[in-house]
Amino acid sequence: MIYVSIWYVNDDAPSSSFSQYVDFKGLLHIAVHSKDKLPRGTHVTGGIPYPGGFTGKDIARELLINHDISTSDR
Repeated sequence: MIYVSIWYVNDDAPSSSFSQYVDFKGLLHIAVHSKDKLPRGTHVTGGIPYPGGFTGKDIARELLINHDISTSDR
């Protein structure tokens, strides 16, 4: 199991900067390890088809399945 925290405080960044709170290296690590494991399909948004894409729901579902969390409460 891989656990990466994407939140941290960077004291060198300006206080109102988004990059002060997000660990972009952590996000890249998550993306690299999940790109082959996510189900892909053609998603249509605003009438534009995106072949081979995935949604946030796909990511959340995959994370829940891999961490043995029940989704039957919904």
